[in-house]
Amino acid sequence: MNISRTRVGGIAVKELTEYRRSGSVVSTMAIIPLVFILPPMIQIFTAAPGALGSGDRLLHARHPGIVPSVVAALTAYGVIRPTLGLALGLGVALVALDVAGWRITSGLFDRERLIVGSR
Repeated sequence: MNISRTRVGGIAVKELTEYRRSGSVVSTMAIIPLVFILPPMIQIFTAAPGALGSGDRLLHARHPGIVPSVVAALTAYGVIRPTLGLALGLGVALVALDVAGWRITSGLFDRERLIVGSR
């Protein structure tokens, strides 16, 4: 299969021209991520030095995406080197947290009350 660079370039130029004509797409792509990234980052960088320790559960409850945001920021600034081992380790950790959360959550539900039927 041959991929023509000329055709790919033409399609890319066409898409960029369409984005330039429609300002709402570009503004949405710029504003929506800021809405979800800025509040956790402000809370991290303005917190007291000891506030982000193990005792601050409210931080994680209010902003569940804070850990991935911090990891992404640290990787972007070169504090953490992205390697295959790091990616696999984080993937395994996420799967383990997902399974643990599923088990805890499913244990909280009463199975008899979840059965839908007529009375």
